[in-house]
Amino acid sequence: MSIPQKIQRALFYAGATPEEYARIMPDIRRNNHKRLQVFCVVSISFLLVMILITYINQSLNFRFQTYVAPMLLLGVILLADIFFAGKRPILCKILIYIFTALLFLLAIVIGTFDNKTQTAGTFLAFLLAIPLLFVLRPIENVCFIAFFDVLFIMASFSVKSRAIFEIDMINALVFGGISMIISSFMLSITIENFVIKDALTHLAETDQLTQLRNRTSYERYLPLYPTLCRKSLACIYADVNGLHELNEAKGHEAGDIMLKYIADALQAQFGVFHTYRIGGDEYVAFATDTDAEVLGEKLNTFTSIVESENYHVSVGYEIQSAGSIQMSALIKAAEEKMYRAKQEFYSQNPAIRRRHPRCAPDTQKSLPSQ
Repeated sequence: MSIPQKIQRALFYAGATPEEYARIMPDIRRNNHKRLQVFCVVSISFLLVMILITYINQSLNFRFQTYVAPMLLLGVILLADIFFAGKRPILCKILIYIFTALLFLLAIVIGTFDNKTQTAGTFLAFLLAIPLLFVLRPIENVCFIAFFDVLFIMASFSVKSRAIFEIDMINALVFGGISMIISSFMLSITIENFVIKDALTHLAETDQLTQLRNRTSYERYLPLYPTLCRKSLACIYADVNGLHELNEAKGHEAGDIMLKYIADALQAQFGVFHTYRIGGDEYVAFATDTDAEVLGEKLNTFTSIVESENYHVSVGYEIQSAGSIQMSALIKAAEEKMYRAKQEFYSQNPAIRRRHPRCAPDTQKSLPSQ
């Protein structure tokens, strides 16, 4: 990797790869959403205390209005984040930018216009702390620090004596550089932790052969599906035919190749987030707000792709309307239809061993015909 590429990765992805950063973005957004609410409450509480102090002891060199306007704006940011930003990542990001800019501006006002005769210690403290509040790209923090550093220097130059201004300027430049380094380093550690967590989650919830979501992931996300659809939810239940015979005839490697091929074909139709391998040769997929006609086309495409390699899969599906979805009944109905399809396949191919008890000869009569 060239030096410019390393710099680009450090500034835009905090040392992670673009692919890793893209995978952890949902976690980063949820984390920032929670942080924004907490820091808004803390900041409002701090400003409220400062307002009370200025009201009680007016001899202090604090201006009442310095804290009132920011407190009101922070209240607006908090309410907007609670009621509107939860499912709007862009709005949450904008609110974080506004929150960060507001704190920087408050620090500049306190350190310059409210403190014309002394050096600005408050701004330097904010300069080090603010970039650590949220998980942003390092380049974003660098831009924030540089912009408000320059703005502070300009404000200090306009209201302070030359001697104090020179000290403020030197401090701002030195602490600004330190803040850039510290915030970038801390962000790299935070991003690394997110990447590690994502890798462990992926390992725990992913089938290692097919790279589909596994049974653990299936059971975790199953209760969420009724909330993901507006019109309907379809469950597709698929079971491979002839896996045991293929393993005996050509070895387990050939069986693994078949399972992987079928998994890829199913995932291509229903997506990586809605396709699961829940057993040795069993797969389940879900389709949200998909018409029966479109679903039929997807299933036809899937079976055609599978059969083009001389593989065989029994498939059953069921659709329920949103608002009346019962996951256990939905899955059971799709599974029953799959068993009927499997029974029909074995009845047409008697030479293939019937290993599943529900497809054995003594149970076939108890199953209703398709």
